[in-house]
Amino acid sequence: MKQFTKQGTLYPAAPYDFNKSAAFLQGFSPTKGEQATGSSEIVKAIKWQGQVFAFSLRSTGTLEHPRLVYTLFSTEAITDSQQRELEEKIRFVFSLDDELRPFYQLGSKDPVFQPIVERLYGYHQVKFLTPFENACWAVLSQRVPMPAAKSVKQELSRRYGGNVTIHNQPYPAFPEPADLLAADREEMLTIVGQQKKQEYLLAMSEAFQHVGDDFLQRGDYQQVRRFLLGIKGIGEWSASFILIRGLGRMEELPTGEGALERVYSRLYRRPAGTGWPDYGLWRGYWAHYLRASELFR
Repeated sequence: MKQFTKQGTLYPAAPYDFNKSAAFLQGFSPTKGEQATGSSEIVKAIKWQGQVFAFSLRSTGTLEHPRLVYTLFSTEAITDSQQRELEEKIRFVFSLDDELRPFYQLGSKDPVFQPIVERLYGYHQVKFLTPFENACWAVLSQRVPMPAAKSVKQELSRRYGGNVTIHNQPYPAFPEPADLLAADREEMLTIVGQQKKQEYLLAMSEAFQHVGDDFLQRGDYQQVRRFLLGIKGIGEWSASFILIRGLGRMEELPTGEGALERVYSRLYRRPAGTGWPDYGLWRGYWAHYLRASELFR
């Protein structure tokens, strides 16, 4: 099958450590096995506006002078406008524009957090490829073992998302909202296994199909939060999860994160929820670094 490609170069905000992005993806349970990761390349697939693409990222720069070379792959032609949109999507997913030096300056004044800053120096948050995928994962992973949730997610990708094959390796893409809305209901229920979860996935598909990225990423925080809470199946924890991990909204701390509270209590030696350090608009990044530090031990 013929394959189309386009290439380009990205310049992340320094400091940027490509290896830490790859290491995070290797250890992030919701997307394990969905991409190739290594010290020199990351390969993932995404379905974007009805077309399936894969992209590879390679680092050709340094920590303080970062430079990434990307290649887009698809079995359909890739237009210049699609290339620009996907370039912006990659920048967003890998948080390449996050200027972390002010955050690090705050961290240098926190004797508990400073060693974490040193260990994760140059790590920019790696988000879900789309907030819709993040929202679906929030539902699929509720009250079930992680392997079971992963199996359902992978099957949804296989049936409704599609894939791109590179060097005989297929890379799955998670479906878009329109794909799940168009899916056979009985078949989808068989995959999901619970009618309530299917209802939640369809409600999210309907909601995300009619909302734009500009509002989600840059709209008033409380308005975006209310939008998410208005979707059937999304509660306080899920809304907070999507705001941070799908949208990069770091203004607030995560809600109901037991794992974060345990890490905080162990490192700061205080009861969970008490004496949170003041990181201002960086509080979400502080919390993410605390959690991510467990992967970089």
